[in-house]
Amino acid sequence: MTTHFFNTAAFPAQPYIFDFAREVSAFYRDHPDQKRKIYFIDAATMPGSVCRGDETDEDEVEVLLRSNAGVFESNKQAYEGSSRSDFYLHQGYGTICLNLTRNSQRNLLGYEAGTDVSDVFVFDHEIGHLLCKNGLAKTNLRECVADAYATIRHIQRFGQDSAAIRRLVDKRAVELVFGDGVEHFTAPVVEKILADSAKMDFSKLTPTETVALAERYAIENPVDPDMTRRIAQDFKTLESGFPRLLKGDFTVIRLLDELVRNSNDPHFFKWGAVAVRALLEGDVNVNGERPPRPQGPEWTELRARLDDRASRFEPKPQKFIMVSDMGSLKL
Repeated sequence: MTTHFFNTAAFPAQPYIFDFAREVSAFYRDHPDQKRKIYFIDAATMPGSVCRGDETDEDEVEVLLRSNAGVFESNKQAYEGSSRSDFYLHQGYGTICLNLTRNSQRNLLGYEAGTDVSDVFVFDHEIGHLLCKNGLAKTNLRECVADAYATIRHIQRFGQDSAAIRRLVDKRAVELVFGDGVEHFTAPVVEKILADSAKMDFSKLTPTETVALAERYAIENPVDPDMTRRIAQDFKTLESGFPRLLKGDFTVIRLLDELVRNSNDPHFFKWGAVAVRALLEGDVNVNGERPPRPQGPEWTELRARLDDRASRFEPKPQKFIMVSDMGSLKL
């Protein structure tokens, strides 16, 4: 089976340049049933404008804002903070308020990814919230679904060898360690998709199959909320050290490493170790702030000790998600 038209962007001209109107137009092309069901609002300005792909309409967004106080509040929050997705049951439509001017939501994929690649990931993540079942669930499942959809779309857009998407696992682990990351801890789901991408060709998926597969990954790789809360609580003492880390005081990395290497909890060790390695590589941020990268023999030795400890943990085999029932992918 040839690559689906939906995924021709998997082989883009480089460098990739994010174009809001182009991406909205492509979304409506691939999901024509979502016209008038999902509205895209450019929330980089206030009151913003509705983007249909081929045009923007400031009058239409004003009509939406006047008729729905929820849209007004969402648009305001996006303008002042970061992009968001909402669905209004009584009105029967959802809105994606996209504001890509805020540094706090950029670099989900690492600083080396570039802002355009990060921008389209945010775009796809917000789409995942509205397009996928459970994308607006009351639990962490909503973020797992959104990240699953955006991760698959990233691979479809940039190929399975894209190094940028692999930073998302690091980012989510670092957020968990330094607080405020329980809700967005999607690393197990993203990690599974990345592992499977070496065995299956996501470019053969249709738009409908992409949505269904993202939902399956989120459901079949659940994140235990008790586990994440427990881990976050155990790391709580490190949160106050983050401001010092930003100034180049690496004491918090030493403490984190000590906690991780002395733990017998496999989950605590695994995600703590991911966070340590990410900090050593210096390509992650928390709330838009990037810690400096520690350099020197101490950190080379620290990582070697961590890797040695990791070699003694026997990882549980992960099952491979078969999607042959969709009729498009085979091992």
